Amino acid sequence: MVRRIADRAVVLHDRRVCEHGPVQDVLGSPGHELTRALVAADRPVAAIVRDREQRTRSPRPVPEAASP
Repeated sequence: MVRRIADRAVVLHDRRVCEHGPVQDVLGSPGHELTRALVAADRPVAAIVRDREQRTRSPRPVPEAASP
């Protein structure tokens, strides 16, 4: 998402700058371990939407009421 809306990126940890620069450089070749972890955790929007749709299509079964 950041690649679509920004030209530059800053990665902060404990209010300190870990890494900064052009988005393509920071995300394309991360130099800091935190940036690498953030890039690895990124999921395509299509996958997020697909997961959300699957959850709404197949709701959890409602447990049956206990017999009196």
